Amino acid sequence: MKMASKRLNAGHRDALKALADKLIAQTADRAELDTTYAKAAKAVSDHMKRRYPPADMAVLEKYGQAHVDRCVYVSTGGSNYQRFEFRADDALAALRPGSRNSCNHRTPLLLTDDEDTALTAYNKASRAREAEIKQRRDDFYTLINSALTYEELVAVWPAADALREQILGTSRAIAVMSAEVVARIRADAAAVVEVVA
Repeated sequence: MKMASKRLNAGHRDALKALADKLIAQTADRAELDTTYAKAAKAVSDHMKRRYPPADMAVLEKYGQAHVDRCVYVSTGGSNYQRFEFRADDALAALRPGSRNSCNHRTPLLLTDDEDTALTAYNKASRAREAEIKQRRDDFYTLINSALTYEELVAVWPAADALREQILGTSRAIAVMSAEVVARIRADAAAVVEVVA
């Protein structure tokens, strides 16, 4: 017996969009981004250690006058001024003078050409990954917004079946009945008689 199609409502669409975002984040390729990040982080960290020697920073840290700076402004001179952020779990982030622990230290590090090349490659990989994720997200959102029924959507995107119970509910009516029980009900006179008021 074929079940009736389930029309998607706004709540269903929101749940499907959250699932799409989660699956896209899990399956996005990070290889190039991670490789270029490692090179850029090392370049910025090495530069910081040359500018602020670790032995000196250890003394300042002892007196609360140095902190690990995960957010660093860099420049190659002129108007090229950008921010680089170390990942939260990255041990390469170096100590820097100052008592604050935020991105407010806007004095840029003047990068060499090689350091700038590493940072530029990372920025390019980051923008490419963001564009790829945005395109994939737009594709899934278009499907979610245009599909009228859950069945239409699952026919194109089988992973959406993970939300079957949430969208279709947990009704045990026809779904768990055997063909034998369905046949008996159809043959029963009560199934075909009209209700008299």
